[in-house]
Amino acid sequence: MIITGVRIDLDNTLCAVKLDNTSDSQRAAGIRDQVESAQPYALRFADGIEVWIDDEGPYRSERNHLLAAMVRKAYPEWSEPIHGRGLFLGVDPTDGTPTSLTTEQQIAVVTAWREASVEPTPVAVTAH
Repeated sequence: MIITGVRIDLDNTLCAVKLDNTSDSQRAAGIRDQVESAQPYALRFADGIEVWIDDEGPYRSERNHLLAAMVRKAYPEWSEPIHGRGLFLGVDPTDGTPTSLTTEQQIAVVTAWREASVEPTPVAVTAH
């Protein structure tokens, strides 16, 4: 059995992905591979959608400003930077198990990506 999701990479591209869902351990391995993290964790993103991010990102990867902007739209109080890739998956409301994104959920992710893409990207300022 396969589940499908959407990954956002550091270059701000979206990518459709497939994960092996034959067992909990196979699904967890697929999430780790897609997020490139030994310890990914999920944030509730929108109705029935979670975004998996790298818990160790600040120590291992570059900031993902676009993904952080998408998360801030869902959680305006979110102020921490997000590093590395993000993986959007559906979630079963009865038990919290990751599932495939529905067509409507895929549209919601792409819409959030488009909206966040037009926001200005933070720029580091250095003293001279």
